[in-house]
Amino acid sequence: MAKTWTLENASEEKLNALIHGIGFLLSIPALLFLASLSFDRDTGLLVACIVYGCSLSAMYLFSMLSHAVKNPDQRHRMRALDQGVIYTLISGTFTPFIWANMEGWGRGTLLAAIWVAAIAGFLSKVFSKHRIDDMNPLWCILLGWGPAMVLFFFVSTLCFATMLLGGVLYTLGVLFLQNDHKEWYFHPVWHVMVILASATHYAGIAAFAVLGWDR
Repeated sequence: MAKTWTLENASEEKLNALIHGIGFLLSIPALLFLASLSFDRDTGLLVACIVYGCSLSAMYLFSMLSHAVKNPDQRHRMRALDQGVIYTLISGTFTPFIWANMEGWGRGTLLAAIWVAAIAGFLSKVFSKHRIDDMNPLWCILLGWGPAMVLFFFVSTLCFATMLLGGVLYTLGVLFLQNDHKEWYFHPVWHVMVILASATHYAGIAAFAVLGWDR
């Protein structure tokens, strides 16, 4: 993405902001709907779904703002938060899957591990400003695929398929993100891939973690 807002990149930045602005607007009713589905079920699952929904909304919000804000200092701050909440979204996405499909010390250990990693990643972006221009997608990919490999042994084939599809969409999107300096439309494509991936994971959480359609 562009570090500064200029007349040359204004149209592209408006498009980037619009795509994830739509994602943010959709994430609010999506959060409320997911919370309503899990309200009469396990309290822990309700909390897990709220955490997930909030992390999803935060990702779209700060992504939108990082492209919409013109002031250089504010833009830098939004970029830091945008990159930081990627880590919390990854862990937030896995939280309902883990809560619904695991028990005991295994569940607690995996939840603790992914959230320690997420908080560390978030803090490294927000409080180490020099790292904003040094986004390493490998850490995000490992944080995303690591828990999925563990959950493979605890979830149904259908549930894992939604996790897998969403993960593949995110990973393919990263290819566009890493090469967005080559073509102007690569970053908007990345944003679209994020919406598709997060929608896939949302459907998996609603259908399998909350409603238990695979059980």
